[in-house]
Amino acid sequence: MRHLEPTPESDLPRRSLLIVAHPDDEILWFSSVLESMATVVICFLEYRPEPRLGQGRRRALAAHPLPQIRCLGRVEAESLDRADWRSPVVEAAGLRLDDADARLRYRGNARWLRRRLPAFLEEHDAVFTHNPWGEYGHEDHVQLHTVLRDACTDAGLDLWVPAWCGPKARHLARRYRLRAGARRLVRPTNPLLAARIRRVYQRHDCWTWEDPWRWPERDLFYRSADLEPLPALAKDREASGPPLEWIFPPEPVDGRATNRRIAGEAAP
Repeated sequence: MRHLEPTPESDLPRRSLLIVAHPDDEILWFSSVLESMATVVICFLEYRPEPRLGQGRRRALAAHPLPQIRCLGRVEAESLDRADWRSPVVEAAGLRLDDADARLRYRGNARWLRRRLPAFLEEHDAVFTHNPWGEYGHEDHVQLHTVLRDACTDAGLDLWVPAWCGPKARHLARRYRLRAGARRLVRPTNPLLAARIRRVYQRHDCWTWEDPWRWPERDLFYRSADLEPLPALAKDREASGPPLEWIFPPEPVDGRATNRRIAGEAAP
């Protein structure tokens, strides 16, 4: 495993915007850059099957220690695990969903995001958001990346994404490789800030990840423009893994998960 040196502060984007799908995404995947963000936008809030989740999120965001947090309050499409992650189909809204009702809501959210988000890009030098395979494999994360990739291209802004990749997302992640001369940002994570914010979410019963979660020492970010889609998935190419460095979060297992960092290895 190759050691990754932190990117010098002088090489970081000066006025950056972070846009994430759900409350707590900002600390799970972006703790290393969270405090330096000029603006942090959270897109979704309510989740119809669990009304208490949305209520808790409202209280948690009101108590959030970072003043630059904004929540757009959009209702989730209930998209999680509605795509075929063994053979995912990418479309304009993000991923093709198997459930017809969820698919309509998901596509409606994509249209709403395309109208709503471009205004936030103004007066920022760069944007951070989810990666094309949704970190551990969340359809909303893939959707947000898809929308912002197009919006940032139109605005002439760099879009930065974390290198996190969970086992469920490996089939989609393996469809990408790095372009020659790709840029990287490597930052030390901020577990103290992350744990502080996690306690706020836990206190209001809306923390959605593992309670004993431990952040790795470093985060790795790529420019979305440097992630080149492969034209086809040949079996031998998939088996060998992509020439990317990934950080693998754990699969949740009875609240006892441990995270591990893997650089330049194929997903398990």
